[in-house]
Amino acid sequence: MRDALLLLVLALASFAPFYAYPEWRGTEARRVEVANSMAQSGDYLVPRLWNEETFAKPPFYYWILSTLIRLGGQEPWLMRLPSLLGFWLLAFMALRYLREWHDATTGWVGAVGILVSPLVMYDAPFAEIDPVFAVLTALSLFCLSDGVFQQRRGALVIAGVLGGLAVMTKGPPYLMFFVGPIYLWFRHSRMRGILWYLPFVFGFYLVYKLVLDQAGPSVAAGAVAVDETVGRLAFWNTEALAGIPTHFLNCLVVIGLPLSFWLVPWFRGARKSRDDATERSRFLLWGAFGAFLVLTFSTGRASRYLLPAVPMVICGLAPLVANSLQSGGAPTRNTRRALLGFGTLMAIAAVALPWVKYPYPGTTGIALLALVSVGWFVHSQRRLVQFALALPLIVGWAAFPDRIEYHRCAADFAPHSAAVLGRELQRRGVAVAGSYGPVNTSVLLHARESMGSPLEVYADSQRRHSPVRPWLLVMDRGAARKSAGGGVELVAGYRDVLRVQTDKNKSISLRAKQ
Repeated sequence: MRDALLLLVLALASFAPFYAYPEWRGTEARRVEVANSMAQSGDYLVPRLWNEETFAKPPFYYWILSTLIRLGGQEPWLMRLPSLLGFWLLAFMALRYLREWHDATTGWVGAVGILVSPLVMYDAPFAEIDPVFAVLTALSLFCLSDGVFQQRRGALVIAGVLGGLAVMTKGPPYLMFFVGPIYLWFRHSRMRGILWYLPFVFGFYLVYKLVLDQAGPSVAAGAVAVDETVGRLAFWNTEALAGIPTHFLNCLVVIGLPLSFWLVPWFRGARKSRDDATERSRFLLWGAFGAFLVLTFSTGRASRYLLPAVPMVICGLAPLVANSLQSGGAPTRNTRRALLGFGTLMAIAAVALPWVKYPYPGTTGIALLALVSVGWFVHSQRRLVQFALALPLIVGWAAFPDRIEYHRCAADFAPHSAAVLGRELQRRGVAVAGSYGPVNTSVLLHARESMGSPLEVYADSQRRHSPVRPWLLVMDRGAARKSAGGGVELVAGYRDVLRVQTDKNKSISLRAKQ
């Protein structure tokens, strides 16, 4: 109980800077609106966004959010709660597994490393699919590793159930984290026990698809699933190939933070060990490496796609890091040089910070000064580990408030344009409108909230039908003052009433039927 409470406090401290962000970020608004539609209509089978069926993602995450909406509304802190509790549970289970496989020090290094990972602190505290998918995928791989090397059927079943829920959360991307482990499983025991695992991975989705068959749209669901996964692979795309070096750098440095430094020692020697405990850690690392390889040939390589790899890499490296923590030796000469070089770069950045435009410098200077200290105060392996685990939290608390302010000052901050749009919709008495083509969900959601009166939107994001509603919302490319043509969507039978800038390159227009 004490361990769980300590990790909960650390999770709250890690998530707090962004968790308290009062507005929707990224595609949060889309997730919340789909879940709200489920809660309002009672239809939990077919996800809908603005009354239009959407199968871009399976429904499990929407079921979670819609349940919370029915219990307590759609406040941002409540919608983000599954991400917070999920990573807290993941850290707690990592502590238990690593303590069983290795020792208590290794367990705490892995658990703390997950919660203070910069990628987790920046991408996880939101009402997005990726954090929950990351938790389910990582937990599935933990259980699978335990089941494979201990021949525990129960662990294999639990791994399959968690994998099935991950597939019901984001679909086939779960399988790219299975590419590496399946090789180790085959080498270890010729995949003995796989029938206790695999049926559950696909079973939930197959049952869901069979039920969808009765409703009719399952063909569309399958087509979208393929397009969202296999369709994003681009073996011959020159732009994707040109981004491979950046992708490798991201995988080797960013994903493993705060323990990326120990990847080199692991490649040099630790990976050669063959004891069962090390094999289990290697199983997790290979899960991450397999995903790195698959995403190499993808058109989209956003860091959040690799969020499940973060706990795998950290827990895979945790035994080596724990040895460094228990060692009193000094860092190698190359390590000292690297740390001094890093500290010098951060010092130069701190000097240059006052000349960076608002909202910087703010408190970001404190974060840079903390990073500068690495080059001058790390004189032992133990101190290196302590700095690696403590600095992300310090830097996050110091730098993220400026980043939040930056979002508020950006041209695409949804409430700015939504306030104008909502006021005009209310003034004109618009209660029902259509939307034609993709339209910014955050803007529509904030506009509806600012109106103080109901707004029903009927979307046609794929432009399948000619619009018939008296009022129409359309997203255009280019500035709001741009004349018709050159990026403005022309819709026959409608005239512009209002056009609102939503970011530097896009505007949303309200149009009336002529």
